[in-house]
Amino acid sequence: MTHDYNKEALELHKLNHGKIEVVSKVPLANRDDLSRAYTPGVAEVCREISRDSCLHANILLKEIRLQL
Repeated sequence: MTHDYNKEALELHKLNHGKIEVVSKVPLANRDDLSRAYTPGVAEVCREISRDSCLHANILLKEIRLQL
């Protein structure tokens, strides 16, 4: 059986109002929480790694999970 993945993807998107969800690991109760977690939170992590590239292993934990 062949699939029209483009059509199926659009149908899933319409049905679920999107297909992928990103969930915060920290509570985001207000704008201040979001500011600390995302902007400038992300920028400051980038600046630290830029200053000392050896820090990337300690600051970043990359975990990729793919379930098929």
